[in-house]
Amino acid sequence: MLFITEKTFKNLLIGQPFICIGSPYQNKILKNFGFELYDEIVDYSFDDMELLSERVLGVINNLERIKYENPNLLYKSIEKKVVFNRKVCYDILYTNL
Repeated sequence: MLFITEKTFKNLLIGQPFICIGSPYQNKILKNFGFELYDEIVDYSFDDMELLSERVLGVINNLERIKYENPNLLYKSIEKKVVFNRKVCYDILYTNL
């Protein structure tokens, strides 16, 4: 069974964008929980790759692609999703207390 770790929830709670390298389909699991992915700045095709080494290369390629972008503009492009994801995270936590 796959699950979301505290490291991922921490980022969701504080509104910090992130890229997960975990089990295959980990980002799809986040979507199943109701979270929105940052498709505007991340190509999540690596999430479907079975080999960890391929997923790691996929994340590296994403970081290489955005490393010279203006971080403020990148954040602006996903800001609504960051706020939405924080709300979903709180809803999950408070519903399951």
